[in-house]
Amino acid sequence: MAMDLATILGSRSQRRSFLLATGLVLAIGLAAAMAVAHWAPSSPVWNAIVGILGSIAAGGVFALLSGLYLWYFFADPDELAAQSYIFPKDIAENLETLARTATEYKVFVRTGRHFRARILPMLVEQALASRSPVHIDVVLLDFRESALCERYAGYRRSSSFDRQAWNADYVRKEVLATILAVLRAANDNSGLIRVDLYLSRRLSTFRIEGSADALMITREDPKDAAFRYQRGQSEFAAYRAEYGWVLDEAEHIAGSAAGNLPTSLGALFGGGVVSADQEAAAGDATGAPSPYAR
Repeated sequence: MAMDLATILGSRSQRRSFLLATGLVLAIGLAAAMAVAHWAPSSPVWNAIVGILGSIAAGGVFALLSGLYLWYFFADPDELAAQSYIFPKDIAENLETLARTATEYKVFVRTGRHFRARILPMLVEQALASRSPVHIDVVLLDFRESALCERYAGYRRSSSFDRQAWNADYVRKEVLATILAVLRAANDNSGLIRVDLYLSRRLSTFRIEGSADALMITREDPKDAAFRYQRGQSEFAAYRAEYGWVLDEAEHIAGSAAGNLPTSLGALFGGGVVSADQEAAAGDATGAPSPYAR
């Protein structure tokens, strides 16, 4: 994607870096011009150098102020697309912004490590602070399908920043940890956190996550950019429809509407599906921080 002015200034981290670098260059230019004017001998050559440095600094200030003026007051045809583009450093902040105001939250991911560590606690905090229910749909990879887990682990081994961690057992553990964390959040905050849990056999390199007002489309690697679509954009409706198809194909395994949720994985799936050792490992993993260095 072309790095035009709207794209650069649409990102907080890019805007900070751009303005800092530009300010330093202009400050150095002005300082150099004043230093030459003060200490250099008065001669036509040095006067010309002072004039050139001063002109460059003045031109830079004018260009910067003009760009900021145009960015702030005028709509660009590509502005909407630029606003949808999220730089990797801004992904975590954008996800957290969605969580802070959400009354419903939808997640289609494979294992849910970042969601479990960062977003789920924020949704609980939001529900408690507002005293309003938050409904969470969570769609995870079906850990019961060994071939599916191995296929996904193989993909992550070949492309992920933490490739050494990935095998089928690790996939199962992380999926179970997210399920357990969601059950605990709902049971500990009954009436405020309402959940529906699904298991899906659909593999994807993309994640769909967001609220009724905006959706984030992210990829597996934290170095990849993401896209954020607001309600009203055609892409928002398209990804909501995609999410609906995912739900239609997924297996619903637990929901608040059915009454009391199970408090353990063994109670939810039975001992023949999740062993005591797997449940203990999943319990330990629920407290792990997000693996992504956003």
